[in-house]
Amino acid sequence: MRTVISVWIAEHPLPDYLGPIRRMAADFEAAHPDLRIEITGHGFRELPAAVAAAAGRGEPPDLAEYYATATRLALDTRSRSGAPLFTPIERAVGGRAEILGEPVVLADLEPAVRGHYTYRGELVAAPATATTAVLLSNATLLRAAGIDAPPRTWEELERACAA
Repeated sequence: MRTVISVWIAEHPLPDYLGPIRRMAADFEAAHPDLRIEITGHGFRELPAAVAAAAGRGEPPDLAEYYATATRLALDTRSRSGAPLFTPIERAVGGRAEILGEPVVLADLEPAVRGHYTYRGELVAAPATATTAVLLSNATLLRAAGIDAPPRTWEELERACAA
């Protein structure tokens, strides 16, 4: 009998967003035939409430991928008994270099990403992706408005827009 691992993914409105994730799950299942990965997509805005409702029924997923800004919600979600629903990733890994023969790659996180997912000195989540906001600016237009350098703060951005 195969052990089923329920994985809920915060789905984004992109074409075939879950496709690569489902392929990775299939590869994992092929390497570990005693396990079955059951992936369910949920809207990234609705996932935290769906997990909390499932936890209240005693049917939470085994693993959930929250949108980055909802990490705190994941930490605050409780099981029916009132205990934290999720174990922080660093604690779950417990210093192991591999699990089921698969390498643990938490040490490979960029420092800024690691910092974002660290709470009280402990890495609490392993991000599926890491993005950053980038402001592109038209240097010719900025110079024409009397601005020598791209804005670096929100206030500078407002002044540049006004100019």
